[in-house]
Amino acid sequence: MSQPEPSAQDAQVVIATGLWSFDQLLSKAWIDFDDKAHFAHLQNFGSS
Repeated sequence: MSQPEPSAQDAQVVIATGLWSFDQLLSKAWIDFDDKAHFAHLQNFGSS
C-alpha cells in the first residue's frame, strides 16, 4: 500500500499501449487481407 497511485497509472499506460499495438496489428492484417482479396478479384476478372 506504499504506492497505490503509480501502479494504477502504470496499468493504464500498459493497457493503452497494448490496445494501440493490437489496433496497429489488426489494421495491418486487414490491409494485407484486403490487398490479397483485391488481387484475387482482379485475377478472376482477367481470366473469365
